[in-house]
Amino acid sequence: MNDAACVLIVRNDGLVLAVSRKNDHTDFGLPGGKVEPGEELACAAARELWEETGVIVAPSTLQKIYEGPGRTCTAHAFYARRWRGTPESREGAVTAWVPWSTLLKGSFRDYNARLMAVVRRT
Repeated sequence: MNDAACVLIVRNDGLVLAVSRKNDHTDFGLPGGKVEPGEELACAAARELWEETGVIVAPSTLQKIYEGPGRTCTAHAFYARRWRGTPESREGAVTAWVPWSTLLKGSFRDYNARLMAVVRRT
């Protein structure tokens, strides 16, 4: 099974940085994607975050908060306390600050619900 890595960034007001699917700008998930062969998980998460949003994080500052089944892969979620840059829409998707409830409506809703349960316990 392949690996995927994503990054959770939560603003002080509780909104979450999210990226839409390219073919549906109302279907949001966390920025992330497939891990390249030989790539460290945290490096993949940081790379995907930058590619999809323009936001920069140092892989060494990411905190792994979840590992579990995704739809077609093992998904690894990292939390970023520190980041820099202004989020922007890239790669044909929309980048936005959204409430958790938005992440529970899209195609990744089951994964996001499991992730939210973990985050709420910490």
